[in-house]
Amino acid sequence: MLRWIDAPSADPSPPPRVAGALERSDAGDPRFAATLLNHIVFADPLRADAKELLAQVYELLGHGAENGTWRNFCPTSAMELRHGVNSIAIGTAGPEMVMSVVMSLTTDMPLDSVAASRCTTARSPTGPWTPPRPGRA
Repeated sequence: MLRWIDAPSADPSPPPRVAGALERSDAGDPRFAATLLNHIVFADPLRADAKELLAQVYELLGHGAENGTWRNFCPTSAMELRHGVNSIAIGTAGPEMVMSVVMSLTTDMPLDSVAASRCTTARSPTGPWTPPRPGRA
C-alpha cells in the first residue's frame, strides 16, 4: 500500500484528548493513537505529556514495522520529540572535513566517478546525456 505522508490537516473537528489517544493505543490501534497525539502536539507543542506519549507510540510502531524505512522513521521521530531536532549547518564544511573525505576514498572511487561521467559521450548513438528538465516529457 502506498500512502502520502502529509502535514497536519486543517480539520475543523474538536481537538482530540490525550486520554482518547491512550484508549486507542491500549485497544491495539497505535496508528490512530499516533494521529490523535500528533494533532495534540501540533496544536500545543509545549505539552510534554503528549510529546512523551507520542514518542512511546512511535517507538511501538517502529518496533512493529516490517518496512526498513518505517523501522528507522518512527524511532527517529521519537528521538526528535524527546530531544529536539538535531540541526546540521549545511555548507560549513571546513578544509579539514574535505581533506578527511578525500583521504577516505579508495582508488576505485574517483576512477568510477570519472568512468560514469564518460559513459555517454558524443560517440554514443543517442548523443551526450543531458538531465531531464522539470515540466517536459
